Amino acid sequence: MIIVDSILHPSDFTENSAAALRYARALSQLLGSTLHIVNIVEANASALTMELGPPAPNERGPQAIGDRRMQRFLDRHGITADDVTAVSISGDPHSEILGYAERHSIGMIVMGTHGRRSLAQILMGSVAERVVRASKCPVLTVPEER
Repeated sequence: MIIVDSILHPSDFTENSAAALRYARALSQLLGSTLHIVNIVEANASALTMELGPPAPNERGPQAIGDRRMQRFLDRHGITADDVTAVSISGDPHSEILGYAERHSIGMIVMGTHGRRSLAQILMGSVAERVVRASKCPVLTVPEER
């Protein structure tokens, strides 16, 4: 029997990420695992501000905007804070995903294969590919739905 105490779903809030979330939720329920949802906040908050509007008076910087995006994502998918561990963190996506997985003894990562792609990602390789290559735990990749 395979025992997976915790599953990590790195999300960029795209449709492909939502498809991977469905797998992550189903697996966590089937295996009785804790589900962690992590979003890596971009250093440049301008794209986030365009999507969500200007920050509220108490929001300071990209981290607060990322937290607001996470809450909207959870609400859209009917997930409460009691159901999952959900966090937004800043940094390099693949490094932060791997670091989070190690710090929290994650047993499996479930992520989409195509998310937001910049020219640098196209040239350097996708985040999913880099996570698969360096992860110490199994990684389930979910392709884009067509």
